[in-house]
Amino acid sequence: MRATPSSGSPRTAAPSAAGSSFLHPSRSEKLSVHLAGSVHPAWRRRGIGRELFAWQNARAERQVAEAAAGAETLPVELKTYAEAVNVGHQALAAAFGFTAERWFATMVRAGSEVPAVAAPEDVEVVAYASDRQEDARKARNDAFRDHWGSLPSTTEGWAKFVGSEFFRGDLSRLVVDGEGRILAFCLVTVNHDDWEARGRSNAYIDLIGVVRDRRRQGLAPLVIAQALQAIADADIDEAILDVDTASSTGANTLYEGLGFVAEERSVALVRRP
Repeated sequence: MRATPSSGSPRTAAPSAAGSSFLHPSRSEKLSVHLAGSVHPAWRRRGIGRELFAWQNARAERQVAEAAAGAETLPVELKTYAEAVNVGHQALAAAFGFTAERWFATMVRAGSEVPAVAAPEDVEVVAYASDRQEDARKARNDAFRDHWGSLPSTTEGWAKFVGSEFFRGDLSRLVVDGEGRILAFCLVTVNHDDWEARGRSNAYIDLIGVVRDRRRQGLAPLVIAQALQAIADADIDEAILDVDTASSTGANTLYEGLGFVAEERSVALVRRP
């Protein structure tokens, strides 16, 4: 979507708005579409956001219809996220039938001494290695089976994540048992474009998880602390993550205990046709 600049507006040919509608590749539990988009500040309050969201919503419905054709009937979920302070985005989503279901917080840990966390005798902490790609995917899917909104990562989707230019295996950590089974993980990405925007270097912790049969054994703080130490050793100023504030795992308390502080909040708005 483009708009012609008027007097006092940006004079470049840059888009005035951008939006996407991404259908999750998993077909095991439901058909889930994520809608994301934004309008350039200079072009807001002109109806562009509504037009963009209408396009996203319609495209999501087409994607779902195509995916469902000739296949087993699955529940459908359309989802979008809005910053807590962006009441306009929330109102727009509500006008299309989306309702708030979950709140999330962005938490930041500035560079400081990383607390020591003792490891149980039967485990070892190692850096992520590419030959553990499929094992890590399976561990991720097991750990996130009961997380709100989560769907299994497919082989193709996982390969894109760990094979991206942003993924940092050297900063990511795995907890493994004596047989090499992955019990917990903390996976990290680094996007240097974010450094300029924040005015300091940072690493983003994308995924933290513990397989279901090894929870409540101190493996989460262990693997996070080890990843934080790797980030600190790389002279990166801060670590950032997002957390479901209603998570049944008590993640908020865990992250606060490791020095993370909530900085922003967002809300997940969902429509189930």
